[in-house]
Parts: sequence; structure tokens; C-alpha cells
Amino acid sequence: MLANQKRFEVYHATNPNFGMGKPKEFPKEYQHIATVRCKDLDDVFRVTNHVDRPWHENPDIRLHIKQAPRSTSVGDIVVDQDGNQWRVESVGWKHLNEMNLPKKDRETNILRMVGEGD
Repeated sequence: MLANQKRFEVYHATNPNFGMGKPKEFPKEYQHIATVRCKDLDDVFRVTNHVDRPWHENPDIRLHIKQAPRSTSVGDIVVDQDGNQWRVESVGWKHLNEMNLPKKDRETNILRMVGEGD
């Protein structure tokens, strides 16, 4: 991992509404799709979209599902290595204040922050 890169967990809505209507309940209505190493949220968005190739073929991606994922889109959630939750908006990101990850994911993120669990 490069010095300026951070670890991010990517969650896709299981039944996405792409920002139309009521926001989905996190984490209940989401699936943990991938762990990515990027410099910031905008970089996460860029590398988790199909551009020149399927995004899961990009470097520094660890996919957590068997099927090929869709591109990250409005309504999806990214959790940074500090546990901050960010929802993709039509323009930019919205910080979600509640830390409501399942306990096992919180413990996994804590292990990753101290360099264990890789």
C-alpha cells in the first residue's frame, strides 16, 4: 500500500434506488462489495466504476462477492479506515454520523487499522 493510500470498504445497496425516494437503511439494505486502497473518496468512486475495464480488475481491489459488481452509484456507502460512513450523492458525498456497522465489521476495521487481519 502506498503511503498516501487509505483503506475503504465499499457497500452497494442491495435494491438500489439511485437517490430516488427514501435512502436505504445501512447496513441492513447493503452488501459489502469490496475493500479498496485509494487516496480519497473521489478516488474510490473513480476506481469502482466501469471505465476502460470492469472495475474489479483495477489494482488494489479486494472483491468480497463472487459475481461481477455494478458500478458504485448514488446511494451506495463507503466507509473509510476511521469508520466514517459516506453516502454517494448526486453531487459529492454526505457524511453519515451514526456508526451502525455490524459488530463483526467494526472489529474487522479495527484490526485493519492496527495492521492485522490482512
